[in-house]
Amino acid sequence: MKRPTRVASLALTAALFAVSAGAAVADQAEDDGNFERKHRMHRGMHQGGDPDRMVQHLTRELELGETQQQEIENIITAAKPGMDALHDRVEANMKAMRELDVGDSNYDARLNELAAEKGAIASEQALLHGRLKAEVNAVLTPEQRQELADKRDRIRERFKQREQERPDGEGA
Repeated sequence: MKRPTRVASLALTAALFAVSAGAAVADQAEDDGNFERKHRMHRGMHQGGDPDRMVQHLTRELELGETQQQEIENIITAAKPGMDALHDRVEANMKAMRELDVGDSNYDARLNELAAEKGAIASEQALLHGRLKAEVNAVLTPEQRQELADKRDRIRERFKQREQERPDGEGA
């Protein structure tokens, strides 16, 4: 009994996705660049962007000393151009994927190229973020590292709870 319900749910989800994707493309065409503006705003919310703001946040959360604040600000400031360049590549890749013409005879080849590029960018982002995390962790005391790990665990737990509380009751 559960399997047919799951299959029906997946079919409905796929149908809704197809309809909403079509609507999003139509909205995007009508927005005359508004999509790009909205995406830049969304990116700014998640990218962090401002090293001073990031250091202030860490200072509040972990009670950083002045030397730690300066060291972390230097790390973040040095990494920012690389992070910005990767984010710009992500945006260009997303735009190219949105603009692909499914009727083009080279569609599959171009889609494969863009998908491979997306994977390469994601890999570079993961490496850069990992190095950044290691550099920042090296500045923290063991107690601060533990506090940061505890906060990360609490955030993950809240995320899991939200996923489990979703209306479909299946989590993901």
